[in-house]
Amino acid sequence: MPESEDVKLPASDEVLAAARAAQALRVEPYEEIDRPDDLLEAEPAPGAVVEQAVDEDLGITSAWLSNGVRVHHRFVDYRQDMVMIGITLAGGEIEETAENAGVTNVAALIFNQPATGRLSSARVEDLMTGESISVSGEAQGDTFMFVVAGSVTDVESGMRLAHALLKDARIEQSVFDNWRQGAHQEYAMALKQPQFGAFRAFFKEISGADPRRRMMLTDEQIDSQTLERGQAWLDRLLQTAPIEVAIVGDITWDDARPLIEKYVGSLATRPRQATNLGPLRKLKRVAGPLERNVSVETITPQAWVVYGFMGAPSQNVNEARALAMAASILDTRLVKRVREELGLVYSMSAAHVPVPAYEDSSFFFTHAPCAPEQADEVVRETVALFETFAESGPTETELDNTRKRIANILDKQLEEPSYWFDKLATFDLHHRSLEEMKNIRAAYANMSAEDLRKAFVKYYVPERIFRVVARPEQAAPVPAGSGAGSGE
Repeated sequence: MPESEDVKLPASDEVLAAARAAQALRVEPYEEIDRPDDLLEAEPAPGAVVEQAVDEDLGITSAWLSNGVRVHHRFVDYRQDMVMIGITLAGGEIEETAENAGVTNVAALIFNQPATGRLSSARVEDLMTGESISVSGEAQGDTFMFVVAGSVTDVESGMRLAHALLKDARIEQSVFDNWRQGAHQEYAMALKQPQFGAFRAFFKEISGADPRRRMMLTDEQIDSQTLERGQAWLDRLLQTAPIEVAIVGDITWDDARPLIEKYVGSLATRPRQATNLGPLRKLKRVAGPLERNVSVETITPQAWVVYGFMGAPSQNVNEARALAMAASILDTRLVKRVREELGLVYSMSAAHVPVPAYEDSSFFFTHAPCAPEQADEVVRETVALFETFAESGPTETELDNTRKRIANILDKQLEEPSYWFDKLATFDLHHRSLEEMKNIRAAYANMSAEDLRKAFVKYYVPERIFRVVARPEQAAPVPAGSGAGSGE
């Protein structure tokens, strides 16, 4: 061995003694572990379709199962041999309180590392090896959704795993520990970003500081979570939450129906409607204008501006579409004026964002990074463009270009399974209608300039306006008389 002053080499007799001790150890015989070789311990007893209706124009079949589950199906073969099945449980984040805020994040860890009381995540992975299907999911607002996606050939394997999780999902300690560590690290990094500071203040303002409308969990909220509480929250959703299923892709209703009856219809009976969520959809936002200046402890020499107003409810489809078109036009105007002509921002965009989970929570906004000393000018220029649009609306050229752009987008979207999946996954929960889906092309094509201006003026009023500016701490003075808060 190489010589080193810091290392004492063992003598020959010490090496021999260690070797003899190791040789004397008794080797225990390998114990065969009895591991399940199937995703399910027993085959489920199928439920049955008890009501069914077909919309011939759209090719959408909607049905009720005997256990109260709602189902929607649409055949789309644009992507051959591909299917998407969403199993949406109504509830989750919207049911949280200040005391348990973040518990849905823990429950959603089941999507990261699927496991059951009978199958470890490692065994699940073994059993799904070679299958061209995946089971994932997400929790957002008023939904907790399992998604089975992949090849139609292997769709039953995906449904078997989904059924196993819906019956007996188990969050493993390892995934919880990793989440907690990662969540703390992500929060620490986010605190130093002006964009995070701006949007955290933005969501706080437009929700009346509701703990459910958040950008990220704080360190205190992360530390308050326990695996036991997250598992109990998940169990409650799995056992009692109303369920809505969407099946979209290269699979017929006749082929999809037996799968849904067996693997979803066999679950416990539950309410058809999520009436319990009604009172939870109301937020306590105060009347605007809502203004906030935020100081961010960061070395990044950057500010972030958010400006806009509370928009049309997602259920008010015509006004929401009009505002979507207005956002497209203002997006172009903002880029041309604020970025290209004045050079005040690095990038800029505008959008109308529907928020179906909460009442009157959709928003029309623009946001942009900029130099700290130019943030106030960015706000002034943005306000000027908004006010000009409110006064005169779009030009006919702008409107015509927007109609053409949206028509091109719809030509592509309406062919895609993902478009129909997004609409059908929460069709009943979010009170959508088939008629609004049928007339979508004509609705956009027939929008007039005055339709856009009227919708904009209706919602662009002082009591619905918000403005948030986040700056580095040393560059965040609060203008005198602005009525803005001093930050977080």
